Amino acid sequence: MSTTAFFPPFSVTEKKLCGCFSIDTGTPARDRRRYLPLLASEAHITILSRTCRTVLKQTFVKPLAAKKNTEFMYEFPLRDGVTVVGFNSRIGIKPALYCTVKEKRNAPATFDGTMVEGGNVGLLTQVPESVDMFCTMIGSVEVGEGIVIDITYIDELKHDDDIEGMRFMIPTMIARRNFHAFINPFWTGEIDAIIPPLDHSGIRINVDIILPGEHIKGVESPSHRIEVSKGTISVDAQAAHVMEKASATLSLETASLDKDFVLIIQLKPSKISKALLERHSTISNQAALMITLPTPLFCFSSFSPSEIILVVDRSASMRHVMPMLNSALKVLLKSLPTSVKFNICSFGTENTFLWTQSKSYTNSTVQEAIQHISTFEADYGETEIFKAIQATIDRRLTDLPLDVILFTDGNITDQGSLDEYVNYIDKAAKNIASQKALFTSIREKVENSRQGSIRVFSVGISNHKFSRELVEGIAKAGQGLSISVPEGQRLEKSATRILREALRPHYEDGTLEVNYGQDDDDFELIEATEIFEEISFSETEEMTTSSSSPRSVFKDKSLLDTHLFPQLIQAPYKIPSLFSAAKPTVYILMSPETIHKNPTSITLLSPSAPTLEIPIQILPELGTTIHQLAAPKAALDISASHGWVFNSINQLTSAQNPELAKREAIRLGETFQTINKYCLLIHHPLINRQQRQGDLLHSNYRTRTNHASTS
Repeated sequence: MSTTAFFPPFSVTEKKLCGCFSIDTGTPARDRRRYLPLLASEAHITILSRTCRTVLKQTFVKPLAAKKNTEFMYEFPLRDGVTVVGFNSRIGIKPALYCTVKEKRNAPATFDGTMVEGGNVGLLTQVPESVDMFCTMIGSVEVGEGIVIDITYIDELKHDDDIEGMRFMIPTMIARRNFHAFINPFWTGEIDAIIPPLDHSGIRINVDIILPGEHIKGVESPSHRIEVSKGTISVDAQAAHVMEKASATLSLETASLDKDFVLIIQLKPSKISKALLERHSTISNQAALMITLPTPLFCFSSFSPSEIILVVDRSASMRHVMPMLNSALKVLLKSLPTSVKFNICSFGTENTFLWTQSKSYTNSTVQEAIQHISTFEADYGETEIFKAIQATIDRRLTDLPLDVILFTDGNITDQGSLDEYVNYIDKAAKNIASQKALFTSIREKVENSRQGSIRVFSVGISNHKFSRELVEGIAKAGQGLSISVPEGQRLEKSATRILREALRPHYEDGTLEVNYGQDDDDFELIEATEIFEEISFSETEEMTTSSSSPRSVFKDKSLLDTHLFPQLIQAPYKIPSLFSAAKPTVYILMSPETIHKNPTSITLLSPSAPTLEIPIQILPELGTTIHQLAAPKAALDISASHGWVFNSINQLTSAQNPELAKREAIRLGETFQTINKYCLLIHHPLINRQQRQGDLLHSNYRTRTNHASTS
């Protein structure tokens, strides 16, 4: 059986629905999906420092009036940065399906083998025409049977200066109130005949907050009425009260959300940096560090000379917000310091510039720019961000640092009518390719410039076609910041806030050192000159094999029999840009040998900032969240030809590097059970739980068995 059957022939990315559905091929494209009613939703969220782990349980039912013997799928929308790390499902009284991360080319074989044996199996993978949607086959569902879905995903929470804390959100898309619009009306009212009986008590959301070393001032929700308990968490309500813990609960009688659930966690201001060490719950002697950098210490009061270019979306989709945008741009221009040179780029299908090159800030140039902005209308056709950003960077002044500020609604195409299904799918595929090319182009332009000399910021203006992923992805690739402005909210505040960050001096690359407790001079530097341990090819070969027979992942048999693997892996490989409005996080995966040295602190070194020592705090509970946030970032670095694999110390040829990179990405995915370019989730009946645990332990740093044996 071909795995391509997992991908639905119709994308509803613009609706971003979460649910179980079947495909009716006998109806028009816009009506092909048949969604099952959602009876109950339950979410348990654990917020640990800046990490967030959500376990979502949803219960669906196939009504008596539905078609018999229908194959159903489950689709789940994802924001940028969210990683799915677990997926279980159960249909009626059938055996539950569990998930395991496998190398992509091994997964189809596992799928075919299980289907031949009569098992029920599916692949949780990314919908090809959507960059923010995951889909899996659930299987055949009989009339009256219920479906219980458990999906676990992790994310990072951003610090929000406006609220002096963090903001957490569960979007309505996971349990949309108007979900009945996509369900046949005769399905309702039949929940009493479900096999087996299922709970339909509504929705319940429980949030446990654990912020080591911080003081929680308050927890509130501007969207819903919640119950808050300060000092304790729900899973340990009898413990002593401490101000670094809190919990919040939302209970609704219906299984749907009428609006996004928003939770605000207010914190007592602190400039203290933290490095949290998590010990893995199933892999012995494995640990990971999460380091939150103290951006206030790296902020500068003075502005250095730089070039500012405003890149303004004037495509047709901006017509409703253009008057407000014009007003915000004028305020922004008047806020520029005299030390900058500036220019304005208007774009749509084509792009134009106010001047051939940026000019110095004077009264006459500002007045000319304001008059230019007064003529702005949404008359530039479709949205071609790629060409505008490229043209902006190409005409930069090479003797000054460049800061690009993009204003857009993030709608990179006119998707047209859903009736034009074929044209829509063709456009969608091209748009995703263009979006990936845009991110890659920006990233390469920034990295290939002089150290830290280009940054790209983005201001997203929400409307019904708003793409948050595009807006955030552009800023992420450009080592800048992004702000999304809700529809109806004024732009001036957000625009000036982004400008303040863009005017700050460019941060030169820093390095991190791990200090150990053996003596004061003992440390390990995380860079190309770090200490490596030698691993023989025979020891690591089993790490990426199928369950049937050992094999190498290398096509090039001439690859060296001995390779150098790092004891510490930093992700991202390069410390992110530092801003006052953001507290970036850096992860370090630590080998068993480094744990035996008793890591005590992290030292941050930078030519543009003072040296800072950050103490390491060991989390009392074992876990996997920090590991599973670190592993995809490390794999992403490798996929982009960065990280330790491409260090010159390895002395590999250009032909050998890709093979070693692939091998390392597979190891990261299978060891820490996270999806990446070469690995995906496959869920199947759990034949032998001990065998599954053995598989996970088998993938544990086989390259370091000599160190583990000494523990």
